Amino acid sequence: MDHLTFAQLLGNYGEFVGAIAVVGTLFYLAVQVRHSKDATEANTRSLEQSRELALNEAGFNVGRSRLDFTRAIIPHTDLWMRGNAGEPLDRVEAEIYASFIGARWAIAFWEAQAINKLHDVKDVGIHDFAVFLFQNPGARSVWEEFNRVEQEYRDRLLDEPGRAGADEVQMVLEDLEKLRSGSSNAATYDDR
Repeated sequence: MDHLTFAQLLGNYGEFVGAIAVVGTLFYLAVQVRHSKDATEANTRSLEQSRELALNEAGFNVGRSRLDFTRAIIPHTDLWMRGNAGEPLDRVEAEIYASFIGARWAIAFWEAQAINKLHDVKDVGIHDFAVFLFQNPGARSVWEEFNRVEQEYRDRLLDEPGRAGADEVQMVLEDLEKLRSGSSNAATYDDR
């Protein structure tokens, strides 16, 4: 065998080995892509499960808050009804009633943050709170007094859009104004 034939034979073997190496590399890359895809899908499922769990926990916490709120009011049902109606309350009763209204607002706020995300509904808790205030003159009076006392804080809060609570406070105020004016765009319980 002469050198030229031997060189061609080596060249052929080299091409053959190179072709096998390319096929092997492609197979290796296919396996790696498949593992990467499987890992990405597993990670996505895990993130979705974590999100769902967090939303369920948030919903549970808001539900528990509502239950705790109701339990707190039960011994003070008469006070709650008189306060909602706007009847006169003594100083101690007025403080207790004001704390109930604050708790009712806190529930509405957190409901808007948590539960509404679970059901992909926007701000039902906030609009319901505005309706509650509209339907209960005593609650509205306490809320308005709270807002008068907190005017400076609220102004700072509303001057900083995106700050926790700013949008929700603004929505309650807007809904109250719509309800007072008899606007057909006012929130109602039927809007839920």
